[in-house]
Amino acid sequence: YDKGLTNVVCIFGTNNINAAKLGNLYMRGAQTIDIFMDGDVAGQKAAAKIKELCEQGQLLTRNIYKEGSDPGQLTQAQVTKLKEYLYA
Repeated sequence: YDKGLTNVVCIFGTNNINAAKLGNLYMRGAQTIDIFMDGDVAGQKAAAKIKELCEQGQLLTRNIYKEGSDPGQLTQAQVTKLKEYLYA
């Protein structure tokens, strides 16, 4: 968010996320969730869990994945490129 992405949420892990909370996003008009977790095994396991929960909440998902990535360490140039990809 601090580098210009909007409509984003930092979840600080997956333990507090459930289908009902994600369903609330759907009820508020969200249709698609882009998931961008760490590119390691644990991050991708969490992304799969979130994807499953989103689908239970009627949300379409897309996993933004790059091996070894850490979303919190993206440079401004990388965020700009990501925005172009997301909003294309």
